[in-house]
Amino acid sequence: MNIWFKYRKGEPVEISFKGNNVNALKKQIKTELKNQLGKFDINQITLRKPGEHKTLCAEMLIDEGFATSYNEPVSLKLGSF
Repeated sequence: MNIWFKYRKGEPVEISFKGNNVNALKKQIKTELKNQLGKFDINQITLRKPGEHKTLCAEMLIDEGFATSYNEPVSLKLGSF
C-alpha cells in the first residue's frame, strides 16, 4: 500500500509500505529518507494521521483503512509534537 507523509514544510512524499504496524512504517521511513532526515533513532519519529491530533502508537496496525493522500498526508516529526 502507498502512504503519503509530510516532513516539516516540504512537499508530501509517497512511499510503498510493506509492513504491518506504525513501528514498521517508522523503520521504512528511516531507511528510505535517510539522506533527508539525518541521524536519528526510530523512537524519535512521531507520526500523526491526517486530521487527528493524537500520536500514532508503535503497535497500531496499518491496513487498507489507513488512507492517506497528497493533500492529507501523515505528519512526521522528529521528537514529540
